[in-house]
Amino acid sequence: MTANLNRETIVIIHGFAAHRWLMLPLARRLRQAGYATLNWGYRSLFSDIETHAARLRGDLEQLVERTEVSGLHIVAHSMGSLVVRQALLEGRLEKLQRIVLLCPPNRGSHAATRWQLLAGRFSSTLRQLNDRPEGFAARLAPTLAERYEVAILAAQTDFVVRLDSTHLPHARQHTIVPGFHSSMLFRSRTADLTLRFICDGKL
Repeated sequence: MTANLNRETIVIIHGFAAHRWLMLPLARRLRQAGYATLNWGYRSLFSDIETHAARLRGDLEQLVERTEVSGLHIVAHSMGSLVVRQALLEGRLEKLQRIVLLCPPNRGSHAATRWQLLAGRFSSTLRQLNDRPEGFAARLAPTLAERYEVAILAAQTDFVVRLDSTHLPHARQHTIVPGFHSSMLFRSRTADLTLRFICDGKL
């Protein structure tokens, strides 16, 4: 963990088949508002969600130990939301306060269910993203919002994750923003709502 972080810090996590660069505009807006940011990357096409989550947990624990970090928040897009949920299954992390999930496949992705027929053999993570009742997302304990303040922003038009799949029990806020599954990352409305929740706990 080599980032030069201080004050309140926001960890930003991309989704499946994406890269940290996709999150750069949102990260810029968060920095302009006075937050330090860590744009966390992982090889989303490879390994499984548990492996990514274990690495994320370790990095978050290191951040918590840093005395210059006064508070910690998370903003995660799509599959990154499942990585976060898996990483935070056990034990509350001190300093971690608010979490914003963008287009989260909390009950899986109907698009992934279709795609895995063609590409599932090449990506274990794609297989985990299906929306079947026996799938990873359906079996993942929905306890995140019992431990932390969570807001969910769903895209108005999403061909990857259905609206009903974005819901998570006990989430404090849930709203719909203009845009598509990935394009909503570049919308000022997304940044404004994310900042509002991290600052005040309300959308």
